[in-house]
Amino acid sequence: MMSEPSSSPKLEYWLQQLGHAELPALSGTVRKMMQLTEKQQSSAQQLAQVILPDAGVTAKLLKVANSVHFNPTAVPINTISRAIVMLGFNELRRIGLSVVFIDSLLQKNANHILKQRLAESLHAAVQAKNLAFDLDDEDREEVFIATLFQHLGELSFLSSSTVECKRYLENLHAKPQDSRSLGREVLGIGFSELTQGLATDWHLQHLLTPVNREAEEAVQLGDRLAQTWDEGVDSRPMRQLITSVAAYTGLSLPRSKDLVEASAREAAKLAQQYELESLHEFLPDANANPALVEGDQDSFHQMNYLHKISVLVRENASLHRVFQLITDAIHYAVGFGRVIVVMHDQDKHNFEVRYCLGDSLERLRVKGKIPIKTQQDDILSRVIKERSCELIKRQSSSEDRGRLRVFSPEDDCCCGPIEIEDELVGVIYADNRDQPISDENYQAFQLFVEQLNMICACLVYRRLQGSLPKLQRGQHN
Repeated sequence: MMSEPSSSPKLEYWLQQLGHAELPALSGTVRKMMQLTEKQQSSAQQLAQVILPDAGVTAKLLKVANSVHFNPTAVPINTISRAIVMLGFNELRRIGLSVVFIDSLLQKNANHILKQRLAESLHAAVQAKNLAFDLDDEDREEVFIATLFQHLGELSFLSSSTVECKRYLENLHAKPQDSRSLGREVLGIGFSELTQGLATDWHLQHLLTPVNREAEEAVQLGDRLAQTWDEGVDSRPMRQLITSVAAYTGLSLPRSKDLVEASAREAAKLAQQYELESLHEFLPDANANPALVEGDQDSFHQMNYLHKISVLVRENASLHRVFQLITDAIHYAVGFGRVIVVMHDQDKHNFEVRYCLGDSLERLRVKGKIPIKTQQDDILSRVIKERSCELIKRQSSSEDRGRLRVFSPEDDCCCGPIEIEDELVGVIYADNRDQPISDENYQAFQLFVEQLNMICACLVYRRLQGSLPKLQRGQHN
C-alpha cells in the first residue's frame, strides 16, 4: 500500500520542477484518463474528449487500433469512438495511458538510460498482468498500469532537462551499479519518495495502489523479472524468480518459465504495436524462441484467452467481438501461423472471408470466396455435412483438399464448423504454412471451435429470452 510522503523542501522543489514546469500536460492527461471508469455514464464519450485534443496521441491510437493484432477484420477504425466500441473501454484506456506516458517522457529528454528504464517498465507491466491471470480483466488492467507507473519519479526525473539530471547521467555512466545512491545524492531525496510525491500531487495515488495483496505481489514480481531479464533466463537470479513465479501462479517450473519467456516476447510485440521504435533495442527479441509456431503449446495463453471468452459471455458481448477474440486465440495462443474465418454471403451461395490473421492474407481479405454447394467430396464437404473438425496432412491428395486449395495448396491445415441455431453459417480454417500441425495444435484448435459454438448458442439464447417479454407485451396490446 502507498503511504503519504512526508513533506520536505527537496520534495517540494522537485514536485514544482517536474509536475508544474517539465510535465504539466502529462500529469493532467493521465489524471483525467484514470478518473474515468467503465461504470460511469458516457465514459466512452468522456474518454474520447480527453484523447482528442492531442492530435499526435489520437493519430497513434487510431494506428494501433487498426493494426492486425487489434483489428484482424481490417474494417477501418477512423474515430476514437469507433475504436472504443471495437476494442473496448478498458483496452483503449490502457493503450492510451501507455502511449501518453511513454511518448510524453521521450519527447522531453530521450537519453539512453530513460529509454532503457521505460522499456523495463513496459516489460514489467506485461509480466505482471500475465502473472495475475486469476484476476478479472479490470483488475489485471490495474496491475498493468500500477506496474507501468511504479517508477514514475525516476522516469520523470530522467526525462527532465535539469542540470541535476545531466549530472546524474554523467555519474551513472561511471558507476552504473549505484543508481539509487546517486539519485539520492543528486536529488536530495530517493526515487521512491519522489514517485509517491508526484502521485499525490497529481492525484494518482490509486493508480499506484494495486487492488489487493495478490495484485501487489504480481506488480513486484513483474518488476523484478524485467530488471533481471538481461542476466539471462537460465541465470541463477532468474531461476530463483521463476521459482517465485511458480509459487505465485501454481504452475509447474517449466510452465512458469514458458510464461515468463512468452511475456517477454509479448512486451516486445507491444512496443512494435505502439510504435515505440526507440525502445526496441532494450526489449527481448519479439521473434526469439518462437515456441508457439513450432507447436510447443503455451497453456497459460490458452487459459488466458478462455478467461477472456468467459468474460465476453458474462458481458453479453456482440458476436463480432467473439469471432475476433477466437481468431486471436487460435493465432496467438494456440500458435497457428494463419487463421481464416469464412461465413455465408448474403445469398448463401459462397463462403467469404470475414476475419483473418497471419501472413500473406491481404488478397483473401478482398477476393477470398469459396462456393458452398458442390458435388466435390472434400474436407470442406465433410465439415459441412458432419459438423465436426477435420485435419488434413501435407501428403493428402489435392482432391481431398478440394476447395481449401485457395488458402493452401499443400500444407497441413484444419477446419471446423461455425453453427448458430443449428445452422452452419461458416467455417474456421487454420494452418502453419510450411510447418506441420501437431496433435496438441489440433486438440487446442478443436477446443476453441467448441467454445465458439457454445458461446454463439448462449448469446443467441439470451437475446431471444430478452426479446420474449417485448413480444408478449406486443401480443397483449
